[in-house]
Amino acid sequence: MGQFSSVIHVRTTQPDDVIAGLDQAMTALGFTPVGREWLTDEGINTLKRGPYYLVSPAKEGWVTLVEWSGTGEPPWVMDVSRKLSEATGAPCLALHLSDGDVFYYTLSQGGNVVDHYDSCPQMYEREPVHKADLEARRHHPERLVPLLPAGVTVEQVRDLLDRGWWKACNAGRLDDEGVPLAEDPDEPFAEDWMTSFGTLLRLHGGDGQYPYTMWRDSDKIQWVLFRAAEYRK
Repeated sequence: MGQFSSVIHVRTTQPDDVIAGLDQAMTALGFTPVGREWLTDEGINTLKRGPYYLVSPAKEGWVTLVEWSGTGEPPWVMDVSRKLSEATGAPCLALHLSDGDVFYYTLSQGGNVVDHYDSCPQMYEREPVHKADLEARRHHPERLVPLLPAGVTVEQVRDLLDRGWWKACNAGRLDDEGVPLAEDPDEPFAEDWMTSFGTLLRLHGGDGQYPYTMWRDSDKIQWVLFRAAEYRK
């Protein structure tokens, strides 16, 4: 089985407001807040049930929430992010890695999704994606401009996103099944895609490589600074 990872980045400097907004968002999605606890050096090893959202301190204008399902089944991270953007009034960028195969993101503001990305829309479809439906799925990275760090351009973001399947689609190089006619040598693995995106936008609030794609194995995350917010269905 490939890697799964769900992370939400909130454009704010107020972690307490994020947790309060998360309670509202999760309640709206049918979950009840259970408790809060600071993590220790053992990280998630002390957590028992869940689902949990591990909430970071603010760093360079971002507060990060890492989803940990535990023995529970969390709601779809994009729904949580959308509801959280409504509750906090802050832009929320949700990233998801699906089975190591596909990288997704959604940007939500005021309870609405204003941009979204799917690195391979054909991956889980049995039939070729219809052209009209495809245009509805197309990403618009210019909507990320207010969130870009200094020195990063929308062209850099677009170049990163328009590799692989989208590059073939834009060039009209998909076969009758919606599969690229030739492999793109520049197409990254989905986990590398997510890491590159997070690094380019500095969503982790620092220099160096974005650590949250493979967060279970990362030694770059200071878990003792995180609070675990638990919910029950």
